[in-house]
Amino acid sequence: MGWVNLNPRFRVELDDFQTRFAKVLLRHRLLLRLNQEELAEKAGLHRTHVSILERKRQVPSMVAVLKIASAIGVTLTELFREVESDQRPGEEPPAIPKGRPRKDKGTPAGLEKVQTKKNNAGPSKRRSG
Repeated sequence: MGWVNLNPRFRVELDDFQTRFAKVLLRHRLLLRLNQEELAEKAGLHRTHVSILERKRQVPSMVAVLKIASAIGVTLTELFREVESDQRPGEEPPAIPKGRPRKDKGTPAGLEKVQTKKNNAGPSKRRSG
């Protein structure tokens, strides 16, 4: 028999679903000002799983969708309504900062003092002859 679409207004193809879900996921994560690792921890998922979903590399499982909805503070109905919607969201997330954040604010990235073997070895001893 096959699948019957009772409400054609809300039909979303699988490829389109992946794209829409990825956009909704990224938007909510940025609105909450979380990085992928923080969202993953909150949802009980691995960071790479969040990354894969945001990059549209995998269709999310229902378990992942449930965990993500809970972590971002929405119901499944609200999450799927947003995924299915063709309307622009009311609130836009902040801009994504470029590059990786610096670990030490006192030292510019990449300019850490590097000691060479020569500096650590002390006076060199040469053999004569």
